[in-house]
Formats: sequence, C-alpha cells, structure tokens
Amino acid sequence: MKEAHREAKQNADDIVELQGERDHGQGGSEEGTLRPTFTPKSTKLPKGAKLSDGINPTFKS
Repeated sequence: MKEAHREAKQNADDIVELQGERDHGQGGSEEGTLRPTFTPKSTKLPKGAKLSDGINPTFKS
C-alpha cells in the first residue's frame, strides 16, 4: 500500500512538472511547439449610405 501511494505521488509530481514545461514552452525541441499567433483586427470601414427605396414600412405584427 505504501509503495502504491509513493508511486501515485511520483506520478502526480511528474504530471505537474510536464504541464509546467508544456505551458512555458521549455520541454524538448522548440520546433514542434505551437505558439499563439497574433491576428490584428481588420481596418474599420466607413459607414455606407443606408439602403432605402423611399418607403418606410411599418410593422404591425
């Protein structure tokens, strides 16, 4: 029972260490590491003319 508890503790410690390496990009080769990319927002276009046929419909329903 003590051996199983020790092994479980070691596994948990290993998992935490590997997650930290993954999150900080320190594990293994840098070639396969995915990094978040920055996508700039598109330029804001000016408002165009409103579409109208000259009739202002009313909505009764």
